[in-house]
Amino acid sequence: MGLLINLAAATARLWLTYALQWLSRYTARHRASKRAAIELRPSRSVQSSGIRLGVLLGAVFDAAGQRFRTREDGMHLPDCDQAKAFFAKFQQAIDGDKKQDVVAMVRYPLRSYRNGKATVFKTNAQLLTGYETVFTPGVRCAIKAATVSDVWGNWRGFTISAGAIWWDRIIPNSATNLQPSDLGKYPFGVFGVNHSPETDKQCPANQDIPAQQ
Repeated sequence: MGLLINLAAATARLWLTYALQWLSRYTARHRASKRAAIELRPSRSVQSSGIRLGVLLGAVFDAAGQRFRTREDGMHLPDCDQAKAFFAKFQQAIDGDKKQDVVAMVRYPLRSYRNGKATVFKTNAQLLTGYETVFTPGVRCAIKAATVSDVWGNWRGFTISAGAIWWDRIIPNSATNLQPSDLGKYPFGVFGVNHSPETDKQCPANQDIPAQQ
């Protein structure tokens, strides 16, 4: 048993070393270029990503410390229950077409990704003006069709199975020396919306369904 524990601890240290090395390279690239990363999972601030990575590293091993958690195990992140509660509230606002409530639950700048390009919205007013271009029928349908069981997370934040939206804690740049236990102090906010063929395929624009519970 002692040998297994020592092996698990050594494996954890190895993963932590790899993660810190990766984060260091990511930070260097981020500082060298201010161009937003265009990918299915939207980019986030280095600080917030680092905090989420720390939370993930603290939760990746099970009680015996013997395996690395997979995407499906994102529900085991310490604040996943709060992330699910936020999604349920956001889903209700989308379903009720409560635009003011929706934009109030966004973490700015919000990036809306379409065809490899990102449109950035910096304020509530900007998002309200472009609301229909961001929360299109297909995106709204993907959100309404999802359930809290579809919520999963990683170091980038939380999303649903279709990847239509990404959200995470709203952590101010002035916050320093944060620990994973500090995450509960900060509210969630949607920071990315994805328009993808997969989302459109699952949710045709003319499909109108009630929000799932």
